[in-house]
Amino acid sequence: EFIWISSDKGVNKYDKRSGSFSREEKLLDSTGKIDVDDDYIWFTKDYWIPNTHYYCLGRYNKITGSSTTYFVKDIGLGNSRVSSIFPDDNYVWFGTRLGILRYDKLNDLWAAFTTTNTPFPNNNINCIAADERYVWVGIGSNYAGKGGLARYDKTDGIWTIFTSENSKLSGDVINAMANDGDYLWLGTNGGGLTQYNKITGEWKIFNPFELLYAEISLIVADGNYLW
Repeated sequence: EFIWISSDKGVNKYDKRSGSFSREEKLLDSTGKIDVDDDYIWFTKDYWIPNTHYYCLGRYNKITGSSTTYFVKDIGLGNSRVSSIFPDDNYVWFGTRLGILRYDKLNDLWAAFTTTNTPFPNNNINCIAADERYVWVGIGSNYAGKGGLARYDKTDGIWTIFTSENSKLSGDVINAMANDGDYLWLGTNGGGLTQYNKITGEWKIFNPFELLYAEISLIVADGNYLW
């Protein structure tokens, strides 16, 4: 029905039926990342308090127009910018530079996943996707240059890490990913495009000359096409 647009002037929405744009009057502040979760809009925003910059998450109720602000430093991690938002059934997953935050919508609880309670090579999270069984996490680099792909099994809570050392992943810095049925597409930082078959466990590398040294920043699966 609507397409929601985040900007430094607040949130706007596009009505696909009428072809008109409108400004969401209760979301006028600058916003960053944005995602739709049923009756809610999740978004990132920054707060400047004298001499201090705070990173925040906002949850906006489309029905009532009410909103809630969460300071990242108060919900399980330090003061870190949120890099990704992914609603997934009863949870919402958030990637940050200090690990992952997960919001439990049923119980109004937050949980944090970092190198202290997972096998993550580092806490620099670039992107998140999910399917019926797994949550997939693209991990960036740290000072040592090590990243990879993390897979969380919803049935048993076990994390598995894929890197170029233990799999055919074409690069250890995952910038982008997209679910596409039985496949997971991964965009790396200079290693081309990787396709992972979630059923067979097979890897396929797409590395045409145009992508050979490219930093792939975003992937969208669209039927028979991948953008």
